Amino acid sequence: MELKDFIKNAIISISEGVNQGHGYIVENNLGKGIYDTVKYVTFDIAVTNVSSEKSDTLDVININTEDKNTQYTNISRINFGLEINLKGLKAKNQ
Repeated sequence: MELKDFIKNAIISISEGVNQGHGYIVENNLGKGIYDTVKYVTFDIAVTNVSSEKSDTLDVININTEDKNTQYTNISRINFGLEINLKGLKAKNQ
């Protein structure tokens, strides 16, 4: 999955979850629901990039002189946050 798709799907899931939670609270008379709010969502993501290369060389770890695929893995971390304004009830002081 591409990073942009992961972020998009996470934001959609959060928004839909808050919306469904609001509806559940109201429909079951558990309270007035969720007030309009801005929430800070933090992402801490490990991104892995794997590339393959056909190799005919001797590999010391896997002693083998026949054709084989060599894999290279690069792992990076991305940490960032977003403010998300979610609709709900209007706050009492608004």
